[in-house]
Amino acid sequence: MITTYIPSFNRPELLLARTLSWIGDTGYKWYVIVHGDEQYRLYRQAGIPGKRLIATSIPSGLPNSLTLQNNHTHAHIADTGDWFVHIDDDLKLATSMPIKYYDWEVDQKVEDLKANWDRAFSLEWRKNYALPITFASFMEEVVPLCIAQAEMRGANLIGHAVGSNYYFRSKHWRDVGYVCGGLRIIRNTGVKRVADITIEDAAFTAAHLQHYGRVLLNNYMYFGFDIFQPDGQGTLEERISPRAVSIERLVALYPGLWRVKVKKLKGIAYDNVQLRYYSTKQIAKWREEMRKPKPWFE
Repeated sequence: MITTYIPSFNRPELLLARTLSWIGDTGYKWYVIVHGDEQYRLYRQAGIPGKRLIATSIPSGLPNSLTLQNNHTHAHIADTGDWFVHIDDDLKLATSMPIKYYDWEVDQKVEDLKANWDRAFSLEWRKNYALPITFASFMEEVVPLCIAQAEMRGANLIGHAVGSNYYFRSKHWRDVGYVCGGLRIIRNTGVKRVADITIEDAAFTAAHLQHYGRVLLNNYMYFGFDIFQPDGQGTLEERISPRAVSIERLVALYPGLWRVKVKKLKGIAYDNVQLRYYSTKQIAKWREEMRKPKPWFE
């Protein structure tokens, strides 16, 4: 049985109202990863059973605490070689195309291309992208299909569509893309994020692209989370400075992979990263460049 791990800090009520509400009493193995004994007691007092809590010695309150916590989960909690599910504690939306449509996508090689695209963007078809999915269905139906695809393609990190807009989701499986940190299906192969980078999902995506030349995105599923919330990793104002430092480090560690873009949230500008590449062929060329020896004076 595949295990689900949920890192959380200082917000058990949110965890209960969001992610654990979705999981429900389904009988699947899940654990909440917390920072130390004080956080363990806080989550126990909120009503989360002790058998579902794992307290680590990773310090809380650091800009990179989540990165360190997730690396610890891989190294000391999840079994090496096994697949597991990672979910953030603030899941607010879980959607997936019905499983009966998982073997259909726009086929650009057929003669009646227009009919295929008309179907892909029809109102009736678009509704399928936004249908809610239960945790049980996700674990029983979606996860095994995703893992089968990943193992067939040689990927060890699986993510969902980066946005809910149907227009960008007609292609079911993608081998290159940003694997968002909110919900991921991960094979514990020993690949780690760089410890001092706070944008841990970007660091983890880059590490997998460098090691394996691909990830896997299932565009037929989408999960929504709030970002820059109090507690957890902190508000946007609290994270702007360490985020800028992390982006600079990320770009330096993986030259050519990322472009930096400025985004705004509630009128506050902040830096964000975007992958430059969209195909395994492009990633293969990038990996080849990464393997070349660098001049001593760089």
